[in-house]
Amino acid sequence: MQETSLLEPAPEKGSIIKNWRKYLFEFVLIFLAVFLGFLAENIHENYGEEQHSIALAKSLYEELKNDSITIASKIEGRHEKEKAITILTDFNKRKCYLNGCSNT
Repeated sequence: MQETSLLEPAPEKGSIIKNWRKYLFEFVLIFLAVFLGFLAENIHENYGEEQHSIALAKSLYEELKNDSITIASKIEGRHEKEKAITILTDFNKRKCYLNGCSNT
């Protein structure tokens, strides 16, 4: 095997430069492909995060809307109870006034 390698002609200077250009071109292509892969993954990840944040914002809005409706109904119920208690106390005061109730 060594005999055949010794018998082969030495590469010319021009072919060495062509090989380096070829290797450099392949390196640039591989580097560009890897870079574009990372860039695409980053864009995809940002899009997913944006969609997730939009979904969370919509969920928060719905929860706040439902909570405000619940609070409004609770406040309305509280006002009705207070009104009923006022009516009962007024009724009790009138009854005591008419019947002569004592506070003792």
